[in-house]
This record gives sequence, structure tokens and C-alpha cells, in this order.
Amino acid sequence: MEGALTHHVLGNLAHGLIQAQLISRQQQAVRKLRALNQAKSDFVGTVNHELRTPLASIAGYLEMIIDGVGGELPPEASTMLHAVERNTTKLSELIENISALSSRETDASDYGPVDIVHLVSQLTSRAVLEASAGGLTLDCTLPDHAITVSGDRDQLSAAIAIVLSNAIKFTQEDGSVAVGLTLDPGHGHVVVLVRDTGIGIPPDDLPHLFDSFHRAANSNQVLPGAGVGLSVARKTFEAHHGTITVESRLGAGTAVAITLPLLNPAAVG
Repeated sequence: MEGALTHHVLGNLAHGLIQAQLISRQQQAVRKLRALNQAKSDFVGTVNHELRTPLASIAGYLEMIIDGVGGELPPEASTMLHAVERNTTKLSELIENISALSSRETDASDYGPVDIVHLVSQLTSRAVLEASAGGLTLDCTLPDHAITVSGDRDQLSAAIAIVLSNAIKFTQEDGSVAVGLTLDPGHGHVVVLVRDTGIGIPPDDLPHLFDSFHRAANSNQVLPGAGVGLSVARKTFEAHHGTITVESRLGAGTAVAITLPLLNPAAVG
């Protein structure tokens, strides 16, 4: 009996030592992964900073040249410089998207009350000029009272702006974009809905729509954009305990639903 008990105790001791070694290795792996992730974030931050500075200078001088500060330009040169200006803007947007994609999520303890009605109203007001320039109609239907969610206002603004910009970008002239907001107090959330009458999304691309750097193709033509906007948007909404879903039919438009939990009034106090 003593031999059996000794054997049992030694077996448990050996098992405990193995478990301790496994835990120690797991902790070392976690530390290495955190260090690698920090190194990646530092690298992306440094690269973005180094790219932003010369890009801002390029954009500034381009604007001055196009405005005729250095003298009147021949029509051919003006056309070419406008093309350079458009691509400079695209590059700047790509840098911002990569930075947002690689940034750390804000701690939920830093979240504050955000009036989602006011936020969506501001975003649609800014987008009216962009829609008008493309020959589109932008309609916005919002409640006449505040609806409050918990979050980071700047992050939510940037994420919703991505969705709204996509709706305008991929809708042809004489089309329309509609923005609405519905409250579902029974389930404790609010839904921001963005519908467009645009070109739609091919069925094969829908499952990969939120993958980083995935670019949908329409009629064998890759659509413009870097393919990181919706990935950034989903990351933001999920960090706010919300969701984003897309329904689309090729040639018949797209509907994007953003669901965010309502702020618990008890948490405000």
C-alpha cells in the first residue's frame, strides 16, 4: 500500500512539473508575441510618420502649382498634375487606413457617452457636397431626440464615415444614398442603416468583404480602393461591442447595418 501511495504521489508530482513547464513556456510565448506585436506597431507608426511628412509637402506644393502660384500652366500639364493630386490623396488615405488597422483598441474604460444621432447628422452633412459632386441624392432620416451609446466619438465617426464614403463612391450618377437610424430599446441597441442604389457587390466577394486588403471585383474589373476600410470599420464596431453586416445584390445596390448597444443610464452617473 505504501508503495502504491508513493507511486501515486510521484506520478502527481511529475504531472505537476510537466504542467508547470508547459505554463512557463506558454507565458514565454505570450511575452514574445506581445513584444513582436509592439515592434510591429512601432514600425508601422514610424513608417507612417516618415511617409506623412513628405506626402504633406508634396500635396501642399501640388495645390500651389495647380492654383497657378508658379505661373499659368499649359492644359496638358494641368491635367497631369490633377492626376498626381488624385493619387496623392489615395496614398494619404491608404496611410491613414493602415495606421487605423494597426492601432491599438482604445480601453473601454476611456469610453464616454456619444450622441449617435448628432454624430450621424454631422457626417451626412459633410458628405452632401461629395454626393452632390457625383450627381447623387443623399437622404438622411433621423430621430428628433438624442440616442446615446458608449464609445470613442472619433473612432466611431471614422468608422461610420468609411461606410458612408463607400456608399457614395460605388453609386453611379443619378443614384441615391439613404441614411437612417432605428432604435430598438427592447434589445438595448440602435441600428444605423446605410442603403445605396450602387453597383452592388459580387456574391463571391461578400464572405471576404471584411478581410484586410481584399478588393472586390465587378465584371472582372477590380474596384478602386485599398481594401482596408471595412476591415478597420468592423474592428472599431466590434471594439464597441457592436456589429456590422452587409447585404448586397450585384447591380441592385448595397445595405449596411451597424448595430451598437445603447448606453446604460446607470453607467453615466
